Amino acid sequence: MIKAIIFDNGGVLVEDTWLDFQLVASCKMGISLEEFRAQVKPIVSPATTGQITKEDVLAGLEGFVGSQQDIAEMLTTPTPWPSMEKWLEELISDGYQLSMLSNDFGDFPESNKIWKYDRYFGDRIFHSSALGVMKPDLRAYTAVIAATGFAPEEILFIDDKVKNVEAARSLGLFGIQFITEIQVKNDFQKLIEREHVQK
Repeated sequence: MIKAIIFDNGGVLVEDTWLDFQLVASCKMGISLEEFRAQVKPIVSPATTGQITKEDVLAGLEGFVGSQQDIAEMLTTPTPWPSMEKWLEELISDGYQLSMLSNDFGDFPESNKIWKYDRYFGDRIFHSSALGVMKPDLRAYTAVIAATGFAPEEILFIDDKVKNVEAARSLGLFGIQFITEIQVKNDFQKLIEREHVQK
């Protein structure tokens, strides 16, 4: 029976501004998204594992698509989707323990001043730059599993990226890929209904 839910952040609870940035930047440069990602990976990967700061990333990206200020404006902190916040509140009132696992550039504490996610997740907020590993590295998931106090088969993981959901499933967690708000809530309801039938 599912007792805990781990959420991704960007692309699930808020708009994925990093993806938006990559799409705009690759278009400006006249290259594919995959080519752009390959070019910036040496700059971005160390930031998502806490080896360098967001400022280092902005400086590294400056040569690609404009000034650091232009890039920072494109990567502004998005506003959480109100309907997802409402769902988090409903899940808490239904007795589910919530946690977050997100890949980030080390700017999560600053963003959380706007998001105030601790009201949903308490101290179970995990970001890659603090963990030193990023999804889909299994060590990221095991840190969160341990913090929940639940067995993997009692935990649901929700993320917008298939590879991250598959990694969670490989550890025995339930997994749902987020595509739309309606879809993820429907998939969750079907999963809960299946659990009740199997009891």
